[in-house]
Amino acid sequence: MEERKLLLLSSVLIAIIVLVAIGSALSLKPAPSTGYVALIKLEGVLAYRTSQITIFGMPTDAEDLLKLLHKAESDPNAKAVVLFVDSPGGEATASEALYLKIRKLAASKPVVAFVRGYGTSGAYMAILPSRRIIAANSSIVGSVGVYVSVITYKGLLEKLGIKAYVYKSGELKDIGSPFREPTEEDKR
Repeated sequence: MEERKLLLLSSVLIAIIVLVAIGSALSLKPAPSTGYVALIKLEGVLAYRTSQITIFGMPTDAEDLLKLLHKAESDPNAKAVVLFVDSPGGEATASEALYLKIRKLAASKPVVAFVRGYGTSGAYMAILPSRRIIAANSSIVGSVGVYVSVITYKGLLEKLGIKAYVYKSGELKDIGSPFREPTEEDKR
């Protein structure tokens, strides 16, 4: 009998402690946030896919960056945004989408970009709406545009006695062909 009373009393005490703990937890309100600065990294090649490896490493998925930018834009506690940039650029469509999103974000919050290594081509275009672009002294910044490198094997093939024939459906279909020298029209 004495054991039963002790067990019942212990159970009641545990129940009271649990209820008090739950009640206290429910009545606690989170401390009001004073805000924060969101840090978003634009690193590597900017692309809509991350499956290919480049000389700059794995590409950064533009969709992931767009989601982070949207989150910073819609969060009232995010008072400003710092873009940490080390990117040679990437796909034109990804860069343009990032530019448009950063422009929209910069209309509502201060945006500052810091370029540590590369901030070139599409990466530079993407961060142009920033209030300030700050770069390390050794950073490479700018150079928006398209770059194409073409190697020709025509001379080597001639020395080896090899002829290459190219069949095409349009006048400009073989621009960049390694089997011929570029024409003046190709260079425009």
